[in-house]
Amino acid sequence: MGKEWQDTINDSIIIVAELIDKQYCPPYQIAHAGLVMKYKLHNIVQGYCKGPFLYIIHGAPEIPREKYHRFCGNLKSFEIGDLHLLRLKFKIEENFSPFENIIDPYPEAIDSKRYLCISVDK
Repeated sequence: MGKEWQDTINDSIIIVAELIDKQYCPPYQIAHAGLVMKYKLHNIVQGYCKGPFLYIIHGAPEIPREKYHRFCGNLKSFEIGDLHLLRLKFKIEENFSPFENIIDPYPEAIDSKRYLCISVDK
């Protein structure tokens, strides 16, 4: 396991949260976009984050996670109301983002932190 991946594991936040809202994201073939989705925090397994609502960025959400990347989890599709086990990192302005752009449909929550999803399981 490379140092970059190990750093991601050591610095990550692990939570259980319910997906409560998702919006449209262009297909992966058009652009590699990240989509912010809204979650309700149920449990913190590791690390710290402040709820009750979290805004989490997922890459190419129309693709099952294991087809998107082999380390992205086992989730087949994002369905509102489902509970997810998520491994996250804080998204701050200086952080590298793998996306061409990020679609963020929550301007009313602009002061809330955004998290990058490393993996998601159901």
